[in-house]
Amino acid sequence: MKLILDNVKKIDFVIGYLLFPLLILDMINGILYENNIEFIFSLSQLYKFVLIFLFCIRLIVYPKVLKIILSYTLIFLIPTITQFCFYNADISLLFQDVIRTSKYLIIIISFYYFKYYFVENNSFNVLWGWIKFSFWILAFNLLSKLVGLGYPMYEFGNIGTRGYFIAGNEISALLIVLSAIIGYYYWGIKKDKLAFIFYGIFSFVLGLLISSKTGMLGIVLVYIAILLSVYDFSKNISKATIGKALLGISSILIIIVLFIINTSIFDRYTLFWDKLDFVTFVLSSRNLYFHETWLIIQDKYNLINYFIGVGPSQYYEWASKFVEIDIIDIFFSYGIMGVLLFIQFYGNLLKESILHSKRLEFPFGRLSLIILCFLLLLSCLSGHILNSGIAGIYIGFGFALMFKRKNKASLYEKYN
Repeated sequence: MKLILDNVKKIDFVIGYLLFPLLILDMINGILYENNIEFIFSLSQLYKFVLIFLFCIRLIVYPKVLKIILSYTLIFLIPTITQFCFYNADISLLFQDVIRTSKYLIIIISFYYFKYYFVENNSFNVLWGWIKFSFWILAFNLLSKLVGLGYPMYEFGNIGTRGYFIAGNEISALLIVLSAIIGYYYWGIKKDKLAFIFYGIFSFVLGLLISSKTGMLGIVLVYIAILLSVYDFSKNISKATIGKALLGISSILIIIVLFIINTSIFDRYTLFWDKLDFVTFVLSSRNLYFHETWLIIQDKYNLINYFIGVGPSQYYEWASKFVEIDIIDIFFSYGIMGVLLFIQFYGNLLKESILHSKRLEFPFGRLSLIILCFLLLLSCLSGHILNSGIAGIYIGFGFALMFKRKNKASLYEKYN
């Protein structure tokens, strides 16, 4: 047992430092893509496959967890295998589906790795360094907009920025996760109000630079949730506190409105507002995509397809686009079976995070609950949240933080 734990600890050490280059490789991948240099598997995808492989090697000491991961993998690949074996699908579909399905699995596998890392090892320094390093790499990308570098979030009007990444909503999701972890750490753990305020304001500015509805409002709502999560509601709330809160929220809303009015994003919003109803505006036309796709799906799918799906690539080929609402894309790709699996996984996560948020020995329980609730809400309004290639490992880490205890000796230390 001691020998196994010794080797596991060495793998954790290697993984900890291999996490640091993740966003740098995603940047390189984005630059290559924008210059029309593409491969079957990108550099960042290959790197993440290596990391995921190491995560699984690390979890060998938990056979039940490996069986769960293997079950998820096989079930999500059933529609792809079916298309390949019985419908003479092209070999390229197999490769494309492996890549697209891995983006859903990366959150699940990362969650289990970090969960059992915290169960056995309470060390946080390297992982905390990775989170802060990643935040500043993301900040560098978004701030490059100010000197005319990077790529726009929306080609129309050169609006917003995504830095050098190939991403849309994924950038907003990544910013929300990283800023939530950092903000909660300084406010709820370290009680450092100045650091909390600095990162809150800075993250808000980064959200404005992204210029998506999620980026601009998401940071504000997450930081409000963090403040409320650690507030002692047993105390009477003074009028001064209420006044400060209302003043702060009003100031932020005014800044957002002024920013929108004085940038090209106002033209974009005005154009869409004049042409679309409120729901379509909020969903960025995704409800229209769903209606169009549903008509195609009804014509193409049979009963088996509704149950097990046809795989993301075949679904995309038939529909010519993804709806970009995660739960709907999951249904069309993996069928009712896929939807039930995701409900089971995220339902269990929600249950665990609620329980951990009420126990003082798990100081990050409330943070995991906040991240989970926000991302599930976002996934119902937009796409590429639960299958984010860029943010996936960070999301899994954010979910697993609920298992980090206060002042707990590691399992490894007990055997020495």
